Amino acid sequence: MKNLTLIVLFFVITTVGLVFAKSPVFSEDENATDSPTLPLENRQKGGYDLRRVSFPTPAPEPPKTPELENLENETDPYYLLNHFSKEYGVDFELAYRIVECESNFDRYAKNGSSSAESFFQFIDKTFEETMTKMNLPTSTSKFDMPIAIEAGVWLLSQEGGESHWKSSEFCWL
Repeated sequence: MKNLTLIVLFFVITTVGLVFAKSPVFSEDENATDSPTLPLENRQKGGYDLRRVSFPTPAPEPPKTPELENLENETDPYYLLNHFSKEYGVDFELAYRIVECESNFDRYAKNGSSSAESFFQFIDKTFEETMTKMNLPTSTSKFDMPIAIEAGVWLLSQEGGESHWKSSEFCWL
């Protein structure tokens, strides 16, 4: 039985070896060109030098500006920011950079040393005043995504609006 196992093993190794020896990937023939995956310049005698193979890295795509047809997408802060930027005539890129610096688009972001919260980091007093000027209930939560984003963009649209985020100007300017 032991001899039979050795004979079968020898046969398998020999057969596999012959198959690979005739393969262009493992061929000693330097002129073999029928590689389906690696360029010819990456071949070396007896196979491929995988250390020299470069695999392309796709470039990251910039954020796409969402289409504005209606407010169906109330859970997407980028969509809402774009929508209200167009509605109030505010530069979308400026509003985007401010929100990114203030909260990194975290609806529940909170400043540990003040009452500043949400996307635009509204302090309580400024948020209440903004709600009053926009004719919205002062009891509205700063975490209500569409309202919080609209309020921030609306405030940016007012004269001197950027001054509310002066302390983080180094980040978004």
